[in-house]
Amino acid sequence: MGVDVVVGYDKEELMRAINENTDGGVDAAIDSIGDTLPMALDAVRPEGTVVTFGVLEKSSTVQIDIRRFYLRHTRLIGIHNASGSYLKEAINFMVSRDVRPFISKSIKDAQSSMS
Repeated sequence: MGVDVVVGYDKEELMRAINENTDGGVDAAIDSIGDTLPMALDAVRPEGTVVTFGVLEKSSTVQIDIRRFYLRHTRLIGIHNASGSYLKEAINFMVSRDVRPFISKSIKDAQSSMS
């Protein structure tokens, strides 16, 4: 597993890159925001995997097309409060494959967003 293309979270840019670089969707999508989960689910190929993690608002709710989700046999993995060893393993994996992060937005004060 490796990374061929990294794209921001603009839906038009994302879908254009997917259509130009894949045959039906990406193998895996990583969603670290939460509200972009529906876009990540749309981006993966049938039987693809979406990994979602991150700090979400207290009442975070997203809408997905559940029929499309299960008919495409999409695999969804959610992670919350992973241990330091998981984080280290993930960072080492990304470094070993020269994965460069794309930061689409930042939270100026993470503490205030969590309270």
